[in-house]
Amino acid sequence: SRPLNYLVIDPYLYMSIDTRGNKTETQAIKDMLAKLQKWGHRHHIWVVIVAHPHKLGNKWGSSETEPQSVNTIAGSAHWGNMGDFVMSIERVKKLNCDYTRMTMLKVREQDECQPGEVLYVRQQCGRYDERESENQIITESVGKVLGRDTAAWGGR
Repeated sequence: SRPLNYLVIDPYLYMSIDTRGNKTETQAIKDMLAKLQKWGHRHHIWVVIVAHPHKLGNKWGSSETEPQSVNTIAGSAHWGNMGDFVMSIERVKKLNCDYTRMTMLKVREQDECQPGEVLYVRQQCGRYDERESENQIITESVGKVLGRDTAAWGGR
């Protein structure tokens, strides 16, 4: 048998959290996260929990949705307080511009990786390719040829 490296809980709503004895949902989530984090550290296993945001409203004076942050995760601010890494994955659908945005919102150990954002476009074959900007995605979607597409292979 192979060792377990990851425990993925998707979504966390499948877990039963203890709210007895006047314990709030926020405190129950904090207790659950503390137990899972301690267990993961003790057994050298990465614990990955998928938690969804609360219903996001629109930015003031705009039809654009407010950005996801560590504080938009449903149930508790402790997702952001206690998580070692907090990542947001969001599908963006605009005219001539469909892509997936992955944003690293929090990194406790900066030596591991840095907060930042990456855009991905899903190809017809099912593979996701990284893109540098929304403008690049729009340019490709309307069929324009990019400079990198005409350059010689091998970096010449």
